[in-house]
Amino acid sequence: MSAFVRENQIVRRDVKGEQMKDVELCVMTEGRKAYYSSSRRRVRHALTAPKQTALNDKNAWLYLGRLINMNFGKGDYHLSLTYDEKYLPASAEDAKRDFERFIGKVKKLYEERGGRRNASPTRKRGVSSVGEGSPLPKLRYIMVMSYSSGKDGEPVRLHMHVIMSGGVDRTEIELLWRAPDKPGRCRKDATEAEKAARLGAPLGFADCDRLQVQDGLGGLCAYLAKQPREGIARRWYASVGLRKPYTYAPNDDKYDFHDLRQIVERNADTVDVAYWERRYPGWTVCDPHEYAYSCTDSEFSGISLRVKLRRLTDEELRERRKGGRRNASPTAERNNTTVGDGASTSRKRKERGKRSGGKSIS
Repeated sequence: MSAFVRENQIVRRDVKGEQMKDVELCVMTEGRKAYYSSSRRRVRHALTAPKQTALNDKNAWLYLGRLINMNFGKGDYHLSLTYDEKYLPASAEDAKRDFERFIGKVKKLYEERGGRRNASPTRKRGVSSVGEGSPLPKLRYIMVMSYSSGKDGEPVRLHMHVIMSGGVDRTEIELLWRAPDKPGRCRKDATEAEKAARLGAPLGFADCDRLQVQDGLGGLCAYLAKQPREGIARRWYASVGLRKPYTYAPNDDKYDFHDLRQIVERNADTVDVAYWERRYPGWTVCDPHEYAYSCTDSEFSGISLRVKLRRLTDEELRERRKGGRRNASPTAERNNTTVGDGASTSRKRKERGKRSGGKSIS
């Protein structure tokens, strides 16, 4: 059965002036290609193997990292929520209820600071109208729950990481991490002391910091991916309406096995930034490089690798042109065409000819 190398490009950030994508290379066979292309419903007859379970978990965290990069960046917040010993929940479900009550208060705070949402059809989607002030974006968040279980199965030192949109005073957000308020309502003319007396006690420590963005949020995503997992319960939750990462159509003719071996050799010790810049004109490898490149060699599926790229800014392109460095034309940069440094055209045509029935494709 013939095999070939497939290239996938997944866009994980696409905002004004900032674009990032993941390039994945993996070995495919005609049988696997037909299997994944089939629209027939497949019935599972056996339990998932442990290796496959670990792979599924890895892919889930990978998707989470892309989702974070697609929706959050400069000006947004990273919030850590912990529990004091007396408020430590008995289960993850109790902790989730605490978070739902907390995020409900945060939503109310955003509405108060940004004004109630305007029902006008000219209002931009997901933006609240402030009236006389500037618009405040609708609250977006992703919560990751982390805990380990003790001998009796109860969560020990459960805590949460929340990535959320900015725009509100961080101190006000931290003060909302409290137990339920006391029953009853305050009078309209109640003093600040009377209002404070009704507030529930703090559940623990809350620390809200601004996101440190450097070529995306690779460091933070890698840290969140290392959070321990137990059982099959879902460990992260997100708000509705987040932008999803998207992918281009796979390319089966751009690389061959010679290219794949060459890439593994070039990037064995450190990431060969110059190689990827030649392959993808107008793009470069994200920093820090230790989070930007990964390669695995499986006994079942063979070599697969992933590299994270970001589009060069206009200023960076002008500096490189002034320095006399080799760059593609603006048309090639827009169309994301590649420059040599790989297998020859004739060898690639021969590879395509084998997959198309033995005839060379002109």
